[in-house]
Amino acid sequence: MRSPPRLALLGLVLVAVFGTATVACGRIAKPSGWAPPALDGNLVLVAHKDKLYALDVQTLQEKWRFPGTENKNVKPSALYGSFGSSDSTIFVPAYNGKLYAVASDTGLVSGDPFDAGKALVGGVAVDGGTVYFGSSDGNLYAIDATTGKQRWKFPTGNEIWSTPVVSGNTVYVTSLDGELYAVDAASGAEQWSYKTAAGVASPPVIDPSAGLVYVAGFDSRLRAIDVITHEQKWQMEAGNWFWTRPFVANGVVFAGSLDSKVYAVNVSTGESPWSRPFGTKSPVHAAPVLAGNKLIVVDRGGHVYGLTPADGTQAPAVDLDVGGDVLADPLVLPDGKVLIVTTGGNVVRIDPQTLTIVDQRQL
Repeated sequence: MRSPPRLALLGLVLVAVFGTATVACGRIAKPSGWAPPALDGNLVLVAHKDKLYALDVQTLQEKWRFPGTENKNVKPSALYGSFGSSDSTIFVPAYNGKLYAVASDTGLVSGDPFDAGKALVGGVAVDGGTVYFGSSDGNLYAIDATTGKQRWKFPTGNEIWSTPVVSGNTVYVTSLDGELYAVDAASGAEQWSYKTAAGVASPPVIDPSAGLVYVAGFDSRLRAIDVITHEQKWQMEAGNWFWTRPFVANGVVFAGSLDSKVYAVNVSTGESPWSRPFGTKSPVHAAPVLAGNKLIVVDRGGHVYGLTPADGTQAPAVDLDVGGDVLADPLVLPDGKVLIVTTGGNVVRIDPQTLTIVDQRQL
């Protein structure tokens, strides 16, 4: 039997992320949302609290918002998870437990939402006409992207706060029960699993070229799991929990931790190419991104750092303060600029080479 949900763990998680937070009956008392921005054609999708804004990718001017005046009875509560799209539909997971299908040209709801019954904190993955997402009820769901009907659900031992990842015929997902699951995408049958030492809220990251899955968890460890043998190849230990999604590029995996450090690990050796982890001014919740030749890191306090991926040195030497806390992952835009969204709803576009603000707008 897998262990039951641990409300004490959830409370500690929220305290670690927010500084002060309260949990009632396993739910966030005042959900506010931190969904990462995403691209959809010529739109950039940006969330703030309980609303999704579609902005022109060039001008950042608003094209539509969800829910809008036409959807006045729709109350998502908060938006935490990343969005997915299929054809002309954007799938929006909400903290009220519902998955909304929204028209990408108008922002209007298409049909009735799928109701999982419990909060949706993680994001969605769309592949082959199927939408995959996890719920706080502990299940991984697969629903038809066209009809919204459930195809299957797979139970884990605790809440799912992460976004699933599809690779080939396998869906990978992590759970607060501390396990990485590999599930058959067509049937929902378990293929294999790997048990870590504590809960995992970070999405797994697949590295096909290395044949590895990277898992960063509340046991303060970043692990590399072999997709063939299902065994751990290496692990790296930080001074506090990992919440951020790891990022892999050029044979190195990068991950920020709540210990206010960013780590780099060579995927082949498990050793760091850096002389030491890079220290930030506050814990790191957002995933790093690569913009040109710069690794861009944003800490929770809204300080932006440009690092040289090879050795972790900072260039420019001074960080940029975007003027607000940041929990959502940054987004690299088609023009090479980086979009950052603060918890206060400030949308900032920066030049990653000079760490200067190009433009910004308040939602």
